[in-house]
Amino acid sequence: MIESNEKMLSQDLRELHDTISELRDFQRKQSSLTWNFWRGIFYGFGFFIGSALIAAGLLYVLSHLGTDSNSFFSRFIRNIVEIVEKKR
Repeated sequence: MIESNEKMLSQDLRELHDTISELRDFQRKQSSLTWNFWRGIFYGFGFFIGSALIAAGLLYVLSHLGTDSNSFFSRFIRNIVEIVEKKR
């Protein structure tokens, strides 16, 4: 029984050592300059793509709202859409 407990303790200590080693490697990776560089690149790219999609969707919705009536709001929207289309 004592040998069984010692074997279990030995196994637990090995697993703890392996876990600590993995955590140390993960922490080293997270603080590396290369990792942070690539993370920043992908973050910036995702932000750019997401912003472009939201702006395109908003412009699409506004262009359809601007054609419904002749109110101040619809004229304002049509002016914005025209400005954006001229800049393309």
